[in-house]
Amino acid sequence: MDLQQLKNRIANSQPLEFCREELFLSQYVWLFVNKYGDSAEDKYREFKLAISRIININPTGIAIVGSSKFGYSLAPNKRFREYNDESDLDLVIVSTQLFSETFKQLRNAYFNGLRFVAKRHSHNYFCGFISIKDEDRPEYQSTYLRETVLMLKEMKTKVSDIFEIENKLNFRIYKTWDDAEKYHVFGTSQLKDSTNEY
Repeated sequence: MDLQQLKNRIANSQPLEFCREELFLSQYVWLFVNKYGDSAEDKYREFKLAISRIININPTGIAIVGSSKFGYSLAPNKRFREYNDESDLDLVIVSTQLFSETFKQLRNAYFNGLRFVAKRHSHNYFCGFISIKDEDRPEYQSTYLRETVLMLKEMKTKVSDIFEIENKLNFRIYKTWDDAEKYHVFGTSQLKDSTNEY
């Protein structure tokens, strides 16, 4: 969908309806349509399967969000900024086990001297997710988050080698879909309230 269609869909939908139908359930991914054309949905399924094998979760617990999904950012402060070469590839990952294991690693890192971990992740944890980014890798390389960092590196390599996507890879790990929905519904609500301003 183009920008005006996206704005109209947001304006005319309840935020939860939009998130469930367009953000999470829909197999449409602008980045894949732009790259693979008619085979975009098949490639997206392959993508989710490839990621699911690395992190050992059901592929239904994986979704691309952000500007890669629609071609425009849905972050309220980015004002529908168009996707560009500097845009991140943002993944939602829903797994109770992975969330708990990653939080345990973060807590162990904190109790063993990495005090910055609490400050860096406390807001995200309050919002219902744990976020690990490409730029976190050097600091976490040889710490208690080594397993998570290696997983991110493998995901990045897979995305680059198989799907030829070179963008920075960020993923947010949610404990449940309810947590993922709450976070994105909040953002979509803010975006809906201000849509007429853009």
